[in-house]
Amino acid sequence: MKIESVISEMSADEKSQLLGERYPKARFSERSGVSKDSVRRYWDEIETMLKEGV
Repeated sequence: MKIESVISEMSADEKSQLLGERYPKARFSERSGVSKDSVRRYWDEIETMLKEGV
């Protein structure tokens, strides 16, 4: 899955910075190239994966 590969390539600092953004879903969409709709749909899973790596 593309989302998992993007997250695995991010450093812990990048993950914590992304989670601290005002609009983390939009920033993740921009960074990963995944559509905003998909990011919204899977945000709970994305957020969990980001927090695990921090």
